[in-house]
Amino acid sequence: MGTFIVFITNFKTAFEHHDVKSNAIAWLSTKRMVKKPRKDGRRDEFSPSLTEYTSLFQNNVAMSTIDDENVLIGYYSTGIPPSLMRRIMSMDTIPTTISDWYKKAIHFQTQWDRADEIARRNIKPSHSYQMFSPSPSKSRDPNVMDVDAIKISKLTSEERKRCQEKGLCFRCRKSGHLSNVCPTFPSEPKKPAAKRVQ
Repeated sequence: MGTFIVFITNFKTAFEHHDVKSNAIAWLSTKRMVKKPRKDGRRDEFSPSLTEYTSLFQNNVAMSTIDDENVLIGYYSTGIPPSLMRRIMSMDTIPTTISDWYKKAIHFQTQWDRADEIARRNIKPSHSYQMFSPSPSKSRDPNVMDVDAIKISKLTSEERKRCQEKGLCFRCRKSGHLSNVCPTFPSEPKKPAAKRVQ
């Protein structure tokens, strides 16, 4: 009669293998990547992801014992998003093996994701400068340091570049205003040119 382990092995071979194979074939023929709700400014997203779907597809191929390349390509091409399937089908040389379909699908998906990332990085809000009028003059505290007497240091090229990138004032190096209306270091009024006595 053999051992109990042999009995279990024979039992699984006789009954379970057929169910596993049938389930795998059913998965291959019916499973699709489903479109998820679209996010702002992005292409359609799918669940599962292409990487997850391809991995699950390969596992089910192994369990189904199907080795006909055309059948597997038919299952895979209908399971991935239509736009991706069209991209592969529009190639000059269409892949003829399922492994090449895996590679091409992941290749194009990766390129699209990278292109989306570059496009999002290039769309940045423009720097808006807000003009603020100097704060009204207040009664001066005699104990407060006279900031007007502080000499404004000359901008180096690095400082000028940093101020331009961050929208900072060239005089006090703070944000929120431009140097011509700097409340900390206001511009001195131009003196009229002295007239020559003839």
